[in-house]
Amino acid sequence: MEIVATEKTAATINEVGLNLESAQYGSIQVDVPARTEPTPGSAIIVATKAYSLPEIAQNIEESAPSEIVSLCNGVSHAERIHDLGASRATCGAIRIVSERTSPGVFLLHSKFTM
Repeated sequence: MEIVATEKTAATINEVGLNLESAQYGSIQVDVPARTEPTPGSAIIVATKAYSLPEIAQNIEESAPSEIVSLCNGVSHAERIHDLGASRATCGAIRIVSERTSPGVFLLHSKFTM
């Protein structure tokens, strides 16, 4: 598994890992490689705000993904996900209250567990 992110965020994740901070779960740090483009032919999980999809769609499409699973806020993105060329695309919606406080650092505010 690898993370695809902007150049600055990928560099930070490669240097210090991906960090989640939560009152419920404490601090979690994961070492995972990060890149700026998807690996060609890979399975991709899109887990971003749906309004960010236009910015990343071309990179996804050009990588000719084998499969896409989308977990974005809302469902308005579903048609666009299915148009990205994967032979299999699955769309869902998530509900989470969180924020990215800096590149590679996420603060989970949700008090529920799903």
